[in-house]
Amino acid sequence: MPFADWRAPAAVCHRLPPRPVRPPGANPYADAHGQPYGDNHRRFALLGWAGALLAQGLDQHWQPLCVHGHDWHAGLLPAYLAQARMHRHARLAGSVFTVHNLAYQGRFDARHLPELGLPPRFYDVDGLEFYGQISFLKA
Repeated sequence: MPFADWRAPAAVCHRLPPRPVRPPGANPYADAHGQPYGDNHRRFALLGWAGALLAQGLDQHWQPLCVHGHDWHAGLLPAYLAQARMHRHARLAGSVFTVHNLAYQGRFDARHLPELGLPPRFYDVDGLEFYGQISFLKA
């Protein structure tokens, strides 16, 4: 499935596979030394993008009225919906976003913006930009 400038293997399933993305017991966000994984911006952008696709009617048998993004991990979901609204005249699901722990903000180097598949105009003070970085919480 194409996502931004890379391709990710994808399947629409009704049940998640029984194997985790990282080894059992591994932290999903950081390595054993507490350093964030270098692909966090891509992995969690993909989560938001997949949620936005579902909100746009990816499943022909289910159309949500509203989608809920929670914490920075799903922070780009509203941005991907906003992007879809710019290109489609069809009514899309609304979105709500909640934060559990503001200490974790999902901030990434601005050089990763092209990898997210969002237009450059989303990177401003009213969008993704936060002190020269990308903030998934601000999306």
